[in-house]
This record gives sequence, structure tokens and C-alpha cells, in this order.
Amino acid sequence: MTSGPDLQSTRSQRWLARLSFVLARLAIPILVVFVGLKSLAMLGGALASAVVALAAAYIFLARGVAHWLPLAVFILAPIAVIVVYASRYLLRVAIASAAAWLLAGVTARQALVGTERTGACPSTPPRPPRSDMRAISRSSELASAQYPSMIQHPVGR
Repeated sequence: MTSGPDLQSTRSQRWLARLSFVLARLAIPILVVFVGLKSLAMLGGALASAVVALAAAYIFLARGVAHWLPLAVFILAPIAVIVVYASRYLLRVAIASAAAWLLAGVTARQALVGTERTGACPSTPPRPPRSDMRAISRSSELASAQYPSMIQHPVGR
């Protein structure tokens, strides 16, 4: 059986994960209930703005500082979406939906805290040297060396 604190930690992590799913599922109905069919256009505009901003950021980083126009687009695209939402009286609904997504992310992160694996990669003792290398004496460091049990090689080899 597990000890008390570990069991309590596991229960709280489960409930935080459930809460995260509920909040993520709640973000979309917030848009649909309060905005109606406008929510599709609202979501489309936000996604288009995100695509434009990411493309502008990529172009700015790929070409360097000499091209400032993509940086301006990266900054102005989300601001334009916020202005459009505010002019159509949709800003409060967008903030409520974004808050639900943000809380879902925070609770999901809290549910995963403490689940990291601890310890190193499993290792095996080194193999004895080949017959031509037996003449070389091993130092104490080589005798106590541990090698990882899994080594990833490039695909081309």
C-alpha cells in the first residue's frame, strides 16, 4: 500500500486533471452561448491572426533585424483582433473564454507536478576490452565506469 501523503497527492492530481478537462471543454460553449454564430467568425479571426503573427515572427527571425516590417506585423496582428473584438462588443466573451483556457492550462500543469521521473538512465557495467587491448592496464576509473544501456545512433548508420 502507498503512504498517506502519496495517496493524497495522487487524488489531488486526478481532480486537478479532471478540472482541467472541464475548463477546456467549457471555453468553447462560453463562445457559442454568449455570441452565437458570431463565435465561428470570432474563432476564425483569432486563428487567422495567430497564423499571421507566427509567420511574421518566423520571417523576422529568419531574416534578422534588418527587416522590421515582420516584427511590426507580429505586434499589430493580436492588437488588431482585440480592437475588432472591442468594436463588436465581444471583448468580454473573448476574455472569459481565454481565462477558461488559461485556467485549464494552469490546472493541467499543477496536476503534472511531481510526476517527473527521478534517477538517471539505466546503465550496465562496461564490457571487457578486446583481446588486443588486454595488455593495457585498466585504471580504477575505467573499472568503475558505467555506460548507458541505450545509445541512439543516427538513422544513416
